[in-house]
Amino acid sequence: MTVAQVRDEFGVSADWLYANAEALGVIRLGSGPRARLRFDRTTIAERITTLASDGRRATSARGRRKRARAGEDGGLLPILDTPA
Repeated sequence: MTVAQVRDEFGVSADWLYANAEALGVIRLGSGPRARLRFDRTTIAERITTLASDGRRATSARGRRKRARAGEDGGLLPILDTPA
């Protein structure tokens, strides 16, 4: 499986996959720093479950934006009317 396939099927972020690749049983295609990563479906399923139960959270980075609390303007300056 590719990084994108694992990300979509298991709901983890690509960043998390790269950071935990060795623990997840990565198969590297090539030896350089930008070698493509592949994962075995059975192995990755078992290891994601193990890592998640060991306290490392296998969470997705998608949809995790900070929301401003009510009344906060995010530190933006007000727009001033200027003569044309």
